[in-house]
Amino acid sequence: MNLAFHKLASTGAQFYMLGPNIQAIKGLDKYEIHFIPSEYSTVAVDVASYNLPSQGDDRPNKLIEICQSLHTPTLVYCQGPTSAMKVSRLLMRECMVERLADCEGAADWIAESYHPDWIVAEALRHGVGIHHGGVPRALQQNMVRMFNDGLLPIMVCTSTLIEGVNTIAENVIVYDRRRNNKVLDFFTYRNIQGRAGRMGKYFVGNVFLLEKPPEDAEVSVEYPIGMQDADTPLTLVMQLDDDALTDESRVRLADALERNFLSAATVVKNGSVEPAVQDNLAREMFAIMQQDPSVFSWRSNPSQPQLIAACRMIVRHLWSVRTKGLGVVSPEHLAWHVRALGSPDGIKGYLTQVTEGLEDKEAISQKVDEAMKIVRNILVFKFPQDLMVLSSIQAELSQRLEISNGDFGYFAEMVENMYSPALLIALEEYGLPLPIGRKIQGYLSPFYELNDVLDQLRNFDVETATELSPFERSLVTAIQNSV
Repeated sequence: MNLAFHKLASTGAQFYMLGPNIQAIKGLDKYEIHFIPSEYSTVAVDVASYNLPSQGDDRPNKLIEICQSLHTPTLVYCQGPTSAMKVSRLLMRECMVERLADCEGAADWIAESYHPDWIVAEALRHGVGIHHGGVPRALQQNMVRMFNDGLLPIMVCTSTLIEGVNTIAENVIVYDRRRNNKVLDFFTYRNIQGRAGRMGKYFVGNVFLLEKPPEDAEVSVEYPIGMQDADTPLTLVMQLDDDALTDESRVRLADALERNFLSAATVVKNGSVEPAVQDNLAREMFAIMQQDPSVFSWRSNPSQPQLIAACRMIVRHLWSVRTKGLGVVSPEHLAWHVRALGSPDGIKGYLTQVTEGLEDKEAISQKVDEAMKIVRNILVFKFPQDLMVLSSIQAELSQRLEISNGDFGYFAEMVENMYSPALLIALEEYGLPLPIGRKIQGYLSPFYELNDVLDQLRNFDVETATELSPFERSLVTAIQNSV
């Protein structure tokens, strides 16, 4: 985001940026800016704060009491997917006991296309939507569409819904005062509060805070490129042109590049990784390649030992504590997930393998949630990026050792796109779930340009696709009307 802003601001173009609840901006002294703070809001908000303890039955009981008294669209904020799952089960048991006919089609389709014991499908049958980072983007969009259309009375969500998604809700219940495991800061809390009410629909929003809210604080946005110091990450500094660097940053960068085992060109190319990390990674890879040149010389698809070797370098050098906390416990485990994602049955086949041997429904659902987070955060995002870091490093080291170099680009792209055409994955951003996309890909190919595929999707006659269920036809039609 900082680099994108830097590039845009460097053109001299005039533009404006919007953000809620911001009182100051720091680091833009070199630009001519006009900062206009405003407390204006299109709706009023009534806030009820209960200051309940985080442990015990007080919060669950108050949540039930509030939800039983409400009859208009309600968002329930939870700190993460695990909390969202517990809250959804509580609501199904105490408040949303009856099944809703309007939600049956969507729930049946999710159960069939992903996993029958996933709580996302079970909750949807009872009119409870679930929106968090592990839910595929297209399903998130459909949840929001159903909520805004009045088909879902309650949406249990995490920060993925709170930040930047338009919803029509009169009520917001803040069940947790945390985001993941950290206490909510004032900025995030105000963002959550701002989801209550909607201009033209609900002019007064209701916010229910079950725990003590954070203290009021001034919110300022800092632009680190304009505030470079000894703590500015080198991953940011490396990606700036020389004229944008301070003298201190030039010295820091020159020192890091001069001492590195790799050339400056390779280090800068892998700009998202700290130079010191690249240095350690390159030294270990070089020692391995001296003993066995074939380990990192593969192209196209790696053998299992080659994949595990790559995963070992990724886990050991490129993963943070946060990444390691997502459920992948070893290089071998990462390699297993990478292979399993390529199941001929797609995401359904992958989830079937992940949950094999489990019998308890709650345990299965929790495993599915965990797997969906692994897919989104690791398999289609971090793993391909990290693999390309390895690819560029081994290319330089192979040249030094005068051996054949590998090229991991094809395999990285395959995993990133879940072993499907790239433009089919792009359609997820437009609301088309991958399981449906795979069914109708014959009607949308060839996959050359996104605009061409979108045109084919708009003109696609859903009635001719006998392989689609009534729900799938209705969903494709809704997407056609929005793209």
